[in-house]
Amino acid sequence: MSIGVKGMVEIIRRKFEGSETVTPWRLNVEGDIENDIIARGVEDIPNYVYRDDALDVFKLIKKYVTKAVEVTYEGRRDIFSRKRLI
Repeated sequence: MSIGVKGMVEIIRRKFEGSETVTPWRLNVEGDIENDIIARGVEDIPNYVYRDDALDVFKLIKKYVTKAVEVTYEGRRDIFSRKRLI
């Protein structure tokens, strides 16, 4: 089941509601699916497949990257001491 045309129109309306101009893309909000969902106000829309699937994929990627970093580096100090990573 999907949200359909009416649901998509509602999502778009929420994005531009009360705004005379389009807001710039922000990595800390739109670049993070969890923050993006909250910022767009779509966390409570039933059957919103994009949100549900995106969260599952995000969690898997985050788990994989976290484990790869833990195996490769000894800790935060090791990561931040490497100029190519910061």
